[in-house]
Amino acid sequence: MQRKLYINPPLYIRQMSNIGSVGFCFLHYPRGKMEPSSTEKFLGNPLAAALLSAGAAVTGPALIGAGLPPDPFAIALLGIVPGLAQSAIAERYVQRTRDALDAMRRDVEAMRIDLDRITEEQYKVASDCGAAVYATIDQAKLDYLRIAFRNSLIDEQACAGVPEALGRLVRDMSAAEIRLLDELFQYSAVCIIEDENFQTPEHTYSALIGSIEALNVSGLIRLGLLQTLAPSFDVTFYKWTALAPKLLALVRRR
Repeated sequence: MQRKLYINPPLYIRQMSNIGSVGFCFLHYPRGKMEPSSTEKFLGNPLAAALLSAGAAVTGPALIGAGLPPDPFAIALLGIVPGLAQSAIAERYVQRTRDALDAMRRDVEAMRIDLDRITEEQYKVASDCGAAVYATIDQAKLDYLRIAFRNSLIDEQACAGVPEALGRLVRDMSAAEIRLLDELFQYSAVCIIEDENFQTPEHTYSALIGSIEALNVSGLIRLGLLQTLAPSFDVTFYKWTALAPKLLALVRRR
């Protein structure tokens, strides 16, 4: 049977290169499947499309490594410790990733969205959500990525203006940081305190230094979701940036 070869583009390579391994996988389709499906057009990534589309086969070998397993999720592991690719941990990783991508595929089908009508900003954010799945091991984070993926397709305004920043946030934020953002957004200011007896102003959330909450607040600051409001003699207060409500609109279940 004749087959048509595709080489996966940089989307997948970029994710793999972040942890030290770059590889190309060949995808081939049976005769008759020469035109890309709507899912393939949307993702812009034959590798991810093959994983999401029924009937597509992903086969090796890749151009790096020897004896590469047929599953492309193992490519990254091969660049670190070859034995990990065949471990029980790798099998769990593969299953979680497949389940997450399959859930996204089902969401696209259920929503019956005309993918030719979504904006480039929606495309950017949704693609980043899909790509982030490959680098995620936390099931809670995978759940957030699925919500963000779905919301990016149904809400044009959620992605408008800052798609690159939103894509970076969904990739880099932990599930704990997303939960804390959701919990603390009701406060007008946030601060990290050293003295647990500090008199916190009204409508301000204080996290005691050294606590998990303070660690995650520091993460929100580094991610650009909190900015300095008014430094004082003993504590610095932070307010939410314009990115915070945009991200919340993306990751909140509707």
